Amino acid sequence: MERSEKVIDLIKDLRKFREQVKQPEKNAFNPFTKGKYSDLSAVIKSIDAATANTGLSWTQDVRNDPNGVTVQTIIFHDSGEFIEFSPLTMPTGKGTAQDVGSAETYARRYTLQTAFGLVGDADDDANSASSRAPEQRQQRPQTRQQAAPRPAPRQAPQAKRQAPADPPATADEKNKLLDSLKEFARVRNLDGNAVFTSVVRDSGLGQVKWGQMTQSQYKAVSDAFHRMSAVAPDPTPDTSAAPEPAEPPLPF
Repeated sequence: MERSEKVIDLIKDLRKFREQVKQPEKNAFNPFTKGKYSDLSAVIKSIDAATANTGLSWTQDVRNDPNGVTVQTIIFHDSGEFIEFSPLTMPTGKGTAQDVGSAETYARRYTLQTAFGLVGDADDDANSASSRAPEQRQQRPQTRQQAAPRPAPRQAPQAKRQAPADPPATADEKNKLLDSLKEFARVRNLDGNAVFTSVVRDSGLGQVKWGQMTQSQYKAVSDAFHRMSAVAPDPTPDTSAAPEPAEPPLPF
């Protein structure tokens, strides 16, 4: 909307117009909406009657272009002030004379009512211009609501990794250790069970079951045995001719 630099006098007479205007007569019937409305002639009659004894006058600029019919309403005042309302463009359907006339009539009536604040009731006499039956009116597309993004599935807490189980000592390893213990006890004329118990105690393992010995236990016992062997005195050779008593088998 454009206007002159000053519109003081124009606004004063618009106020006077509003005080004496009568709403246009609803003298037409719309078969599509099945209701009465004020046609263009009734709107003009109401405006002209209320602008009497004021400095107001009006005009409408009508233009045809490929987009349709464009109508712009301008209100003037005797003082030279003016207001130009935004133009309204109506499509002309197939472009026939009836379509163009219908579009122009609707645009002129609608912009006049808007400019002067009149109420002519809702109507749809532009149906012919837009070539749409009432049941074929285009409805606003409903905006599809996007579903809220699904929360990411909660991952189960990972179980703490367990340290790999201590593998058992092999039979070959245990047999070699057993032979070393027996030989150590035999040449020193010691009790094999006592030697084994002493080695286990020095290893710091506590109780060790020979049949269930693990690799770590085997290493600890072997290290303790090597320490014992390193500090043990050399065996004294036996010069007696008496035969050596047979050593009972170790119970482990």
